[in-house]
Amino acid sequence: MLFAMLFAMLFGLLATSAAMAADPAADCPIRPRTSCLNGHFEDARLGGANLSGALLSRANFTGADLSGANLRHAALDSTRLAESNLSGAILASANLSRANLRYANLRGARLHDADLSGADLRGAVLEGADLRGAKLVNARLDGANLRGADVRGAQFAPDALAGADIEGCRGCQP
Repeated sequence: MLFAMLFAMLFGLLATSAAMAADPAADCPIRPRTSCLNGHFEDARLGGANLSGALLSRANFTGADLSGANLRHAALDSTRLAESNLSGAILASANLSRANLRYANLRGARLHDADLSGADLRGAVLEGADLRGAKLVNARLDGANLRGADVRGAQFAPDALAGADIEGCRGCQP
């Protein structure tokens, strides 16, 4: 009987370890200032999550729902956020340099003072987004929707918005 209990406990620990190895995100608690470099969150449902100050560099959030999430001051450099839903998310002062945000929904997101240098925003929806003071140097914005966005004080090359929909965008006109 004792042997059977020890075997069951050992098997349970091994199964848990195997599950965590198969899912790197299992080690990544969803909370402020968490550290989860290279984490896998594909198609995750994290709407409204508080990840302020989190270290999530090189993580994969492709297709994830982060609508209304708090990612203020988060490190998201080189992170994959393609086709993700970040509508209404708070990304103020976040580092999104070299992030892949292709076809992401950033409608109404707060990105003021965020670093988006070198980010790929092709086809992204930034309608009504607050990008005041954001760093968009070398960002790719071809086909992006910036209708009603506010980019006053943002840093970007004069031709960076060529090919983007800028109707009603504040600060988009030279």
